[in-house]
Amino acid sequence: TVDAEHIGRVLSPKVAGTLVLDEVVADEHTRWLVLCSSVSSVVGGIGHVDYCAANAFLDSFAQWRDASGRRTLSLGYDAWTDVGMAVDEARRSLADRRATIDHPLFTTEWESEDTAEYHGELRAGSDWLVDEHHVAGHPMLPGTGIIEIVRAAAERRLGVAAVEIRELDLLRPLAVRPGGTTEF
Repeated sequence: TVDAEHIGRVLSPKVAGTLVLDEVVADEHTRWLVLCSSVSSVVGGIGHVDYCAANAFLDSFAQWRDASGRRTLSLGYDAWTDVGMAVDEARRSLADRRATIDHPLFTTEWESEDTAEYHGELRAGSDWLVDEHHVAGHPMLPGTGIIEIVRAAAERRLGVAAVEIRELDLLRPLAVRPGGTTEF
């Protein structure tokens, strides 16, 4: 059983943070806003209803804000590393709805009228994006690579040729096991 305090700690950063962000950019000349969500808002997560709800809020907020004429995109990320059977089931569920695409970064996509999900794989030893950047002998996706993934998703979904990303904080690196594969 999860108590209300725990639920609040999970919901607050995404819900309150999004509302504050919307307030901060309200008077700015912001062409569009990108929110980082999770596919758990669509496929669920065993024992993580609070996390699923927080991400569903981001998706719904993006849809509402976009419908009001302020371009907004919610990117639903999948797990970055393997964390067990629940992730495998979620991947199978998503795989059933994905279409294979010819894109340098993305392997599949799923789109509806108001949502788009793009998925790809990074392979150590064959993808220059991670092979050109090593930390302590481990292939890493550099911050510019993460930015490029976000930019490419926005370009594909929104049909824009240029994207401006401001005040971006990258909290942790994306490592790929030597000889391994990481899905995003």
